[in-house]
Amino acid sequence: MLIDTFWYILNGIRPYIEKQSNFRKCISPKERLSVTVRFLSTGMAFRSLAFSYRIAHNTIAGIIYETCDVIWECFSEKHMPFPTAELLEKSAKDYEQLWNFPNCVASIDGKHVRIKCPKKTGSKHFYYKGFFSVVLQAMVNAQYKFLSVDVGAYGRQSDSGVFSESNLFQHIET
Repeated sequence: MLIDTFWYILNGIRPYIEKQSNFRKCISPKERLSVTVRFLSTGMAFRSLAFSYRIAHNTIAGIIYETCDVIWECFSEKHMPFPTAELLEKSAKDYEQLWNFPNCVASIDGKHVRIKCPKKTGSKHFYYKGFFSVVLQAMVNAQYKFLSVDVGAYGRQSDSGVFSESNLFQHIET
């Protein structure tokens, strides 16, 4: 990640992740974002991050979940707005101009992300290839920029099933 990007994100989320306490020294917003970026870029275990940053692993978990939520809340509307008709029309023109692919508004695909089987879910998350998963489905424009992301569908669902139950599909249908 470029340092300018790091500072841009930090300046946007600082007021929401900054903590005040009279009892102990708080973990700074800069360090909170650093831990989160490290986790997202490497997938390191919370215990390894705890050792690297000298922060308890359960605190690391809370920091990462909170920071990811705040990043999404602060930046999703600006950087990944819900696709409008105008945006999809522009995307269709770009596909035709760049790739000579008419009547295409986006490329869409799903990825099964392995998980441990959640309790009391039965076979909802069981993927036919023999592991438990959730589905991450993304849609990109002609320049490979994300237009839409849907995460959390059950692993047993097909790509078309995930798309037909997504917010984007429901919006297109209406």
